[in-house]
Amino acid sequence: MHSRASFEVEVTPADAIAFAGLSGDWNPLHTDPAHAAATAYKMPVLHGAFSAGLLSRLAGMHLPGRDCLLHDLKLRFLKPVLPPVTLKVEGAVVRDAGTTG
Repeated sequence: MHSRASFEVEVTPADAIAFAGLSGDWNPLHTDPAHAAATAYKMPVLHGAFSAGLLSRLAGMHLPGRDCLLHDLKLRFLKPVLPPVTLKVEGAVVRDAGTTG
């Protein structure tokens, strides 16, 4: 098992629209450039759940990878993500609870 891993992902406005289609969350703050332009963000903000999905990718594909099942996530969104953007996702195994956790 790897103890550290990272990857980068290019996130485009089209990715945010695709995520809205999958999740059903069409909040105009995420999907409508005209609406978002009138907010403090000035452009559509990436769904927080999109970012959470990248953590799932980190766990399921890299740390620890195969057969990983996330049991818990505690997230804090420190600032908005505004596509297009390159995100670096990185993590480390700090505790291994065995084969089932």
